[in-house]
Amino acid sequence: MQVELVTVAKFFSPTEAHVYRAKLESEGIPAFVFDENLATFYPFASSLTGGAKLKVRAEDLERAQEILAEGPRLASEE
Repeated sequence: MQVELVTVAKFFSPTEAHVYRAKLESEGIPAFVFDENLATFYPFASSLTGGAKLKVRAEDLERAQEILAEGPRLASEE
């Protein structure tokens, strides 16, 4: 069975992409960061390639967009 992954967001900073990946995973949505090495080693190329891409399963896209719209929360904010 092949799973379709779709891009839910793009980031110039791979670190920021991983913050949002962790947020999605804490909500039970598997998420993956693609192209982070290119964005890390060739930051000038990020604008050409779209930076680090955060991907989720196609069936999780709508819920992932809702979660990302809320933004990350720090433990001190809870």
